[in-house]
Amino acid sequence: MRPSDCRHGTSKLNFRREVSCDVKYAYVPQWLILCVGLALSPHAEPASGVITGRVVDDDGRPMRGLQVMAVEFGDRGSPRSMVPRTNGAATTNDRGEFRLFWLDPGKYYVVVNPNPLDPIRIQGGRLALGYFPSDPDAAFVTTYFPGTANVDEAEPVDVGRDEVDIHAIQVAALPSHLIRIQAVKSQLSETNPYVGLLLIRPAKEAWLDSAIFPSLPRPVGNGQFELRTGLMPGDYRVLLEVRSPGKSYLGSAPVTIGRGDPATISIPVSRTASVQGQVEFAGDATSLKVVAVPDRSNSSALPVLADVRQTGKFVLEDVLPGAYSISVVGLKSDAYLDSPTNVIFPEDTETLRLTLRIKQDRGK
Repeated sequence: MRPSDCRHGTSKLNFRREVSCDVKYAYVPQWLILCVGLALSPHAEPASGVITGRVVDDDGRPMRGLQVMAVEFGDRGSPRSMVPRTNGAATTNDRGEFRLFWLDPGKYYVVVNPNPLDPIRIQGGRLALGYFPSDPDAAFVTTYFPGTANVDEAEPVDVGRDEVDIHAIQVAALPSHLIRIQAVKSQLSETNPYVGLLLIRPAKEAWLDSAIFPSLPRPVGNGQFELRTGLMPGDYRVLLEVRSPGKSYLGSAPVTIGRGDPATISIPVSRTASVQGQVEFAGDATSLKVVAVPDRSNSSALPVLADVRQTGKFVLEDVLPGAYSISVVGLKSDAYLDSPTNVIFPEDTETLRLTLRIKQDRGK
């Protein structure tokens, strides 16, 4: 099955032979389809590079069930954009160990997500208890090899055709803050079940300047959510996705983190649209994926991805109005996206149309 086929309820996900799990009371949002879709993109030649290692807490104890990814920096409209282009994705075992397979030769940044959205941590639609650092006023956060929460301090791993052991990565911890969210939308009520998904990123960063993993906040009723997470003082943008049966809403708002917990953040959310698309391509389109990454000016939007069918048709779900950069993943070296590469989706439209033209003339 494809990630885009998942709906509310129980589904079985199988990614090659490395992951097989039952997901209950969860859904697969478009940001996850983007990461998984790019991570499992086909290669022209089989890749044999492997990165191995362990993930430990601040006392050196192994951490089980954490998500580990190998990502590259590439061109996504900013000088440095972090893109999960490879097959490098794994979950740590009981000893905290992981293996990232099928890597092409090159430089990779290894990223650890201490709060993955998986059935180990999701129970009955709520997060189960996870790991806590020795400091009661801190929380584990996304960590880059060799063990830093700062993407600028991340060190690359050189991968060839052999296995590379990077040994232990100690997950970083930052001061803990309680983030309170109020979704502003009249249709959200207790009579309509809904679930929220929260992303927090530095205000100055573009979407793919660093690895961004979502969190499942605790719903407290009347469109309100709470999340305790680790953040350094500074300016951030909080993005909220709210889903109710048959509908999806997105919105964002700025927040400044100081020493204490911030005041409740009001986030106006807007109904998303679907984009019905067509790829005009003379070759086999079934291996292609269409990716739409929001422009810096479109701060409330999320990246979205869609598989291309044999007929060339695709559907981008949960799209907010605004400017996007469009790319196609899976093209051979002699093919390229001719037009359009940048689009602006209008407001107040539930269904949008998009046609993409692929050429195979090497730009001549």
